[in-house]
Amino acid sequence: MFENRVLAENIKIHRKQNKMTQSQLAGRLYVTAQTISKWENGLSVPELDNLCEIADIFGVSVDALLRSSSRENKTMIAIDGGGTKTEFIHFDENGKILGRVLLGGTNPNLVGLDNAVSTLLQGIDLLHTNKGALCGIFAGVAGCALKQNSERLAKEIKKNYPQASVSVESDIHCVINSVRGLERSIAVICGTGSVVYANDGNELHRIGGWGYIFDKAGSGFDIGRDAICAALEYENGFAPASYLTDAVRERIGGDIMESFDMIYSKGRDYIASFSRLVFDAHSKGDKVAKEIIRKTTDRIAFLVNHAYKKYDCGNEVVISGGITSHREVLESMIYPKLEKGLKLMFPEFPQIYGACLKCMNISKIEVDADTFDENFRNYTADK
Repeated sequence: MFENRVLAENIKIHRKQNKMTQSQLAGRLYVTAQTISKWENGLSVPELDNLCEIADIFGVSVDALLRSSSRENKTMIAIDGGGTKTEFIHFDENGKILGRVLLGGTNPNLVGLDNAVSTLLQGIDLLHTNKGALCGIFAGVAGCALKQNSERLAKEIKKNYPQASVSVESDIHCVINSVRGLERSIAVICGTGSVVYANDGNELHRIGGWGYIFDKAGSGFDIGRDAICAALEYENGFAPASYLTDAVRERIGGDIMESFDMIYSKGRDYIASFSRLVFDAHSKGDKVAKEIIRKTTDRIAFLVNHAYKKYDCGNEVVISGGITSHREVLESMIYPKLEKGLKLMFPEFPQIYGACLKCMNISKIEVDADTFDENFRNYTADK
């Protein structure tokens, strides 16, 4: 049944979307601005020929003008939360990326549960500004392999967004889902921290990931710490100077021993940031840097091999995280140490992509894979 108010509202909506004034639309139709005003207020309706012309001007069908537009696109928010930063992506059921926010770390073991909740809700609130009905929120957060952490975060999000399907799990799910079609795999995160999971198709088995105090190697923190240690050994006369030790001392601003208070106060993320100096020194042939990276890649390969031998998880190894930006170095040094047949996979997209796919799954929304991938590729290329 035709409703005058529906047509009136749709004319107004499409006119504004096309950035036209009532006078401009009137000029295109050879009517007065007062006539447009009457149409938009439901006081009269256009003749059929005018209705067809309006549809052509707006690039829509006549049916679209007559049909209620009250249904909003369903939208979702995917979150990849780490120890250093948390990324949020807002997208709709048609695969369109609506927005992105980048905030601080949300690993509750590092920042505390209250701070993790606050940051997650801040990111969701910043993105969800009435751009459609929010039907799903998935957060893959470091430290949420612990049930009490994931349940608390999910409860707080659900309290604020009761209409949405909400799931909070370990950030390893972002990695596992970042490559489509893998029923079984070994998933590796080597960012500020590191962890390996064996996915046998039914259960996730955790290997390593003991936290920066207890882990031996494999993360940006370990690499950065070893770089500072190398510079300390030079200062104490245990080792000769190198390109890396000079770079570390230059960044700290002189004697490291005198800068301990500053280093400790800035903490884990600051120490991890020195990993960039190691890869830079490695590219210049620095032997100290090469040894530090060898130690890290030995550890990653050891954990992957252990997962492969112990669990029926296939031979595909999906590796993600901040230090994979140095893919060529990692690949060349890890591959020779892996069990025969294992295949390293560096996903095209970052971990937030896997969070998006997981979010669609919990929301029971199907988006064409090619459409979403192209939208995601184009959107992230502009960032």
